[in-house]
Amino acid sequence: MNNSLNTDQRCPTCGAEQFVIGPQGGMALNIKCVGCGAKWWFCPPFEPVAIDNDDQFYTAPPVILRDWMNRKVAEWLRDHA
Repeated sequence: MNNSLNTDQRCPTCGAEQFVIGPQGGMALNIKCVGCGAKWWFCPPFEPVAIDNDDQFYTAPPVILRDWMNRKVAEWLRDHA
């Protein structure tokens, strides 16, 4: 499988970099590509898995995955300093 989601935070299907964040738990999250609608279970460093779940779970505004991840790491570091 194309691992561009882990390496470049881009959709393996269409190359888009914007996603809507869906359900999350622990370090894993479900994301939906804004470009093509593909949905992924995303939990680096594990290989992303294509999923098919209900669109009602994806209601947040689109984000650039790399920016969202960097913000989450910064928040965690601030909260655990």
